[in-house]
Amino acid sequence: MNECIKKFGCCGSRGSGAAGFTLVELLLVIFLVALVATLATVKLSGVMERAKERTAQADLVTLREAFVGSASMPGYLADMESIPGFSPAWLRIHNLLVGTNLVGRGMVLIDQLMPGSVGFADIAVFKAWSSESQRGWRGPYLAVGREVENAVAARRGLFPQPGDTRDGKDRTFAERGFFPSVVAGSGVPYAYGQGGEEAMADPWGNPYVLQVPPDDAFDWPVGWENAGFQLRKEEIRFRYARLVSAGPNGQLETPCYQFGSLSVGVRRELRLAGLVSSVAAKNRGDDLVLFLNRADIYEEEVSY
Repeated sequence: MNECIKKFGCCGSRGSGAAGFTLVELLLVIFLVALVATLATVKLSGVMERAKERTAQADLVTLREAFVGSASMPGYLADMESIPGFSPAWLRIHNLLVGTNLVGRGMVLIDQLMPGSVGFADIAVFKAWSSESQRGWRGPYLAVGREVENAVAARRGLFPQPGDTRDGKDRTFAERGFFPSVVAGSGVPYAYGQGGEEAMADPWGNPYVLQVPPDDAFDWPVGWENAGFQLRKEEIRFRYARLVSAGPNGQLETPCYQFGSLSVGVRRELRLAGLVSSVAAKNRGDDLVLFLNRADIYEEEVSY
């Protein structure tokens, strides 16, 4: 017994120099390890999310250069805009990837030839690059490195159908804003793309879209309702075109299409992608936005 007391302080209990932990100490250690792991996970998640945002911003620059060109190469518009009747007002990302004609004003009519329609070039002219005239489609103008997610395996990598989801669990693409109506009552909700078209995905698995504000977003001068001003109006609309990623939450929140009797402020907000004041307040949610032809700044009026 005395030997036991000498060695351990008292028989059956842990002395000051003995190894081992009490139950309270073990619980405290487990709690601290779990806390550190949680904090590390949160920090890693934040780092990964910021990396995705930087990737999306770089993608938007790449897409813009594919449309408008860069110092090293001309873009889609340099090849196409001199074609008689060409209008950029109804372009989609698809046009960078596949040499198809897009015709139709007021609604999107995909890859159809409309003989006799005023202002439209022949579909073959749109498709074929001519070295003699130095115009025509000669893409693809970018390489797609990331596929649009889709629970339907056959449609993975393509622009989705309205009722599709990324993984079968989230809301549909239509519910998340990817299929706005082009004009009120048209029944053609395909401003950003048709199901099955070529597309390019952001880091969250959603397709990038090109927004071009509609006629309703502008206060046109008196007399501009005449058909002779149509191409000029479409050029002005395209001045406010922007590329958009739906961001981390996957919801396209940048305003573009709205119809009816709109106030001056609402029309301006549609033109400026949700920029609502000179102090840079933005009604865009967590969308990432890059204008093609102008700085992302507030302005009171349009220069016609």
